[in-house]
Amino acid sequence: MDATLLLTTPEQKLFSALPENLREGWTVREESTDAFETDEQLHIRAGMAELHRWPALKPLMEQIVQGKELTADQVKDVPEEALPELLFTIGARGIAMLMVALLSQAKTDEDIQAIAAFGHLRHDILETNASISYA
Repeated sequence: MDATLLLTTPEQKLFSALPENLREGWTVREESTDAFETDEQLHIRAGMAELHRWPALKPLMEQIVQGKELTADQVKDVPEEALPELLFTIGARGIAMLMVALLSQAKTDEDIQAIAAFGHLRHDILETNASISYA
């Protein structure tokens, strides 16, 4: 995996506060694309999602919808097969929330690798959002 973290300014502050052994070897780049989804767009996605197949995701989705803080444990408990549907549904805004939760509680290299992966996914979604005209 690319050793680049795509982080917003607030996320960079959280990353900088981590122990040096976790930060070592990573290059941080500013995530400057800001084509985050509107409430309406996320509501439409949520209506299309089939997350009912994973009842354990219901509390996580409720917290995301309410804009509440998440914990790293909640993120780690997401079944791998549910990730594509979940990430589409929550979009770049929800992924940013997941990243903050992980950054706030990162303890291992695997946590940083997950943050990097989410950062690249978010960037791809932001680029796609920016290319779509909703006029």
